[in-house]
Amino acid sequence: MIHIPLEELPAPYVPNYVDIKAGQYFVFDGKVHYNSEDRTFDLAGGHIILDTEGNPVQEGKAYKSCVHVVVPSQRNLLTLGATSIMTDSLLDPNVKMSALSGQLLVDPVWVSHLGCKFPCNKGEEGITQSTISGNWYLTRDVANFREGAVIVSKEDIENGLTSEYFVCDCCGDIHNVDSARDAYDDAVICEDCCDNQYVWSEAMNVYIDSDDAFYYKDDDEYYDSPVHYECKSHYDLAIRRHW
Repeated sequence: MIHIPLEELPAPYVPNYVDIKAGQYFVFDGKVHYNSEDRTFDLAGGHIILDTEGNPVQEGKAYKSCVHVVVPSQRNLLTLGATSIMTDSLLDPNVKMSALSGQLLVDPVWVSHLGCKFPCNKGEEGITQSTISGNWYLTRDVANFREGAVIVSKEDIENGLTSEYFVCDCCGDIHNVDSARDAYDDAVICEDCCDNQYVWSEAMNVYIDSDDAFYYKDDDEYYDSPVHYECKSHYDLAIRRHW
C-alpha cells in the first residue's frame, strides 16, 4: 500500500455554480459563449463576461470598445459598419459618443441597424427618420418615396406597419406595391426585376426566373404560344417525387 502525504493530495473539486440570464455571455474552456436562456450551471474555471462597471455584458446594449460603439448580438459584436466575433474584451457601458461619427453625443437618437440600436446625434449625415414608424435608420437601409415624402424601412415592412410597400425577393430593395409581381415559389418581385430577370410561364401561370427556365415547343397547340417556359427546379422536383 502506498501512502501519500495529505499535503500532496489534489484539492477536492469545488463546483462554481452561477446564475446567468438570457442574453449574457460567459467564458468556458477558454471560449466565449452566448447564453440563450436563464439557467444555473457549473462554470468550473470559467466566468461571466462583465463590463467595466462589473455588471454582466448584455445582448442588445450599447458599449464603448476602444474607439468604437459596439452592440453585442448573439455571438457577434456589431458596429454601424462591421461585424466581428464576440470576445472577452473591456466594454464600457458609459457611451458618450456617436456610433456614426465618433463625436460627443449632444442630441442623441437611437438608430436601428441589424436589429440593434446605436446612439447617434440627430442631424448627422447618414441617418434618416422613418415617416412610418418614427424610428431612425441608416440612410442606406431605407427607401425614400418622394410622392408624399414617405420614408420607409425594411423593419417597418417586416413589422407590418405598412401595406403599401414591400421588399423585392429578387433585388432586396423596397418598392411600392403597385410594382409587385407574383413569381414562382411564392416570391414577390418588383417590376424591374420581372422585366429583366424573369419570364412568363403560360404552362405554370406564373413568372419564373430566367436562369431557372427551360423552353420547349408545343406541337399540340394547347397553349396560345408555341414556345413554353417551365422551371427546371420544379421539373426536377416533380421527377424526384414520381420516383
